[in-house]
Amino acid sequence: MAGETVRGVPGGVPTRATFESVIKLRLKSLWDRSVAFWKVFSRSRLGMIGFIMLLVFVAMALTGPVLTATGLLQNPEQQNLDNQYEGPTSRFWFGTDQLGRDLFSRIWWGSQATLLIGFAASAISMGLGTVIGLISGYYGRWLDEILMRIVDFFLVLPTLVLILILAAVLPPPGANLWKVIFVIGISLWASTARLVRAQVLSLKERQFVERARAVGTGNVRIVFRHIFPNAFTLVFAEAILTVAVAILSESFLSFINIGPADVVTWGKILEGALDAKAIDTGLVFWVVVPGLYIVAVVMAFTLLGFALDEIVNPRLRRR
Repeated sequence: MAGETVRGVPGGVPTRATFESVIKLRLKSLWDRSVAFWKVFSRSRLGMIGFIMLLVFVAMALTGPVLTATGLLQNPEQQNLDNQYEGPTSRFWFGTDQLGRDLFSRIWWGSQATLLIGFAASAISMGLGTVIGLISGYYGRWLDEILMRIVDFFLVLPTLVLILILAAVLPPPGANLWKVIFVIGISLWASTARLVRAQVLSLKERQFVERARAVGTGNVRIVFRHIFPNAFTLVFAEAILTVAVAILSESFLSFINIGPADVVTWGKILEGALDAKAIDTGLVFWVVVPGLYIVAVVMAFTLLGFALDEIVNPRLRRR
């Protein structure tokens, strides 16, 4: 067969059929692990509630452009001063803001940026914290001391204070979506680094790591090929909880008017309500609804994190 290595050649190079068999075995193994994970996860009522809630928010984020294009949602930035400060009606389900914009459409669209900030900031935080934790735990000695003192510095500072400082000093001036994501991401990595380091200190003394060293495997391959996969479930559970913290952080920044100015978020809607004194004018929906959405999405990720903790730690499942 064209392109297939002939058996018996020097060096014992595997054939294409061998590679295909290996890929099939790995896919089957991945499928079996996924099924086993789902069986354990589906037994957690709180985890399933969080999962269903998250699916609702993801569906909102994905369908916003389609529903707006079909006319079922209004453009979230469409202004109509004739409709200022409207209460909930059959046309404006959640009322309108000071510029006559439909709050229902803005809240629906706000799920997009809110979830993006949560997931992207968590990815930055998990990536940075995991790499530093792996290096610190595996190599130890003076490198561990230096990295852990940096971690201690980030842990001592209150997270929101650190976010405010970084948002003020980092370029460019003002705030946009990706600057807010970066600022939140690099403010939340320290706890992950310490968590991963503790896991690596235990894993690097295991027999499978000693065997890898004995056959001449390099340190980088040992860290990322043998140790990291065994710590991944812990990192994944931590990432889910970090998404909730990132969303709360963005809501706080937007509420004090230093959040992303180029997108609609639930925190930004709350900030608009504060500026317009919505409570004083009787527009309670303007404050309550986005606040409830923020609480609900944070609760969804918290319940998911709790369920994943049960899966990662078998002792919690037995309680």
